[in-house]
Amino acid sequence: MECVFKKLGLINETANRVDTDAAKAAVVQNAPEAWKDAAGTAGNICSTALNTLYAKIDSSPMPDLGFKPACKPCSFLYSTCITVELIANCPSPSNSSACTSIADSYKTCASNITAFFPPPPLQRNRP
Repeated sequence: MECVFKKLGLINETANRVDTDAAKAAVVQNAPEAWKDAAGTAGNICSTALNTLYAKIDSSPMPDLGFKPACKPCSFLYSTCITVELIANCPSPSNSSACTSIADSYKTCASNITAFFPPPPLQRNRP
């Protein structure tokens, strides 16, 4: 995940929130199956949203205008999705919707941010 946040220029902001991979793996390994399923679903939603955001940024002719300030809330939500905090928000399998609601919040936030970036100009083949 480090390269992900370096690309966003937000590695320092998220470093304190993201636990080590080993710690995350240990918590997930010991979590009930229903929790793992909920965490996996939320993580997939977050990853998809982040990839969509990257594609939009990478294809934009103006990738830096207003990006960092607008993205900070999303980087927080995304880091929440992939860490132990996600498991902590699921006290019981019956409350697993709390996990996906975090991911849904990120997805909405990412969608709003991508709206700031215009699509790339059309490439026309000229003779």
